[in-house]
Amino acid sequence: MMLCAAPCRRNATTATIRIARRFEGDNPLDAVRPVLDLAAVTRLAAAARRTHLSDAVLEYAARLGASPRATLALMRTARARATLHGRAYVLPDDVKRLAPAVLGHRIIAGAAARVRGGSADEVVAAVLKNMPAPVEVTA
Repeated sequence: MMLCAAPCRRNATTATIRIARRFEGDNPLDAVRPVLDLAAVTRLAAAARRTHLSDAVLEYAARLGASPRATLALMRTARARATLHGRAYVLPDDVKRLAPAVLGHRIIAGAAARVRGGSADEVVAAVLKNMPAPVEVTA
């Protein structure tokens, strides 16, 4: 393993230096142009806060959440996603789609999981697979 460590590091360092030199004079962010102004972002944020989140979807988010702050983050991002998709209500799928991004960094995989190649993303995926989402029952 040590025979590979030095060349691998050298290749990574070489690539890093090449990228750093390529962008040292130009900042690609200078070419980015706004697609929304502050007023539009403010309107969207207000609309997201008004987006309906049912008790069932809130409970689902809470059962997935690693903490009250994680649940709040899931609620807020799910409301924003629903708003951006033109809905005035949050679906369980909104929560499912955002859970990896919201929860992934809050999970620390144990040593056994890391040895098996497991990651926080895999833990979130397993929880989502095994946690039933609420469904609307029609009479």
